[in-house]
Amino acid sequence: MTNPLRNNLFYRDFWGHISAVVVERLDPILQAGCYVPRYYHAPSNDLELIAGPNGYLRYSLAIPAGAWIYGIWHSPNTGAFASPTFWFQCTDVGLSHKLFSNPIPEKYLAANQTDYAFLLDYPYPVVAPGVFLCEFWQPNAATNQCQVTFGVAEVAPDLKMEVA
Repeated sequence: MTNPLRNNLFYRDFWGHISAVVVERLDPILQAGCYVPRYYHAPSNDLELIAGPNGYLRYSLAIPAGAWIYGIWHSPNTGAFASPTFWFQCTDVGLSHKLFSNPIPEKYLAANQTDYAFLLDYPYPVVAPGVFLCEFWQPNAATNQCQVTFGVAEVAPDLKMEVA
């Protein structure tokens, strides 16, 4: 399977962009023929609200073990120089591993390229139980919507084994 990110101009190798390097790291996974691209939303409903001030939202996201997380998509609610509408952290529950050392403002997830993709430096392997705790914090007194989308290379459905 061809990496779908290869169709986007902003992931080509020009001017030393890191995105082209990251896409190359994802190529062997997708070219193996046993993975398909999938998208998982946290929270699942894009109308989920965080009420301020100091609002907090937790969401548990299940991704099948054996998959690889390669990026996070988010369309920012604010402009480049505006205050973020929420802060985000994702923790792999099974490993107690945080994807970011500190919660990050939502605009960092969209600052990577014009199509609002934040690619991880290396694909992140999902191990059992495959549960991720997504946390959202509201930094101001407003009420805002929040949602991020995980780009995942998932084991193809016809290759999954059923456990008795």
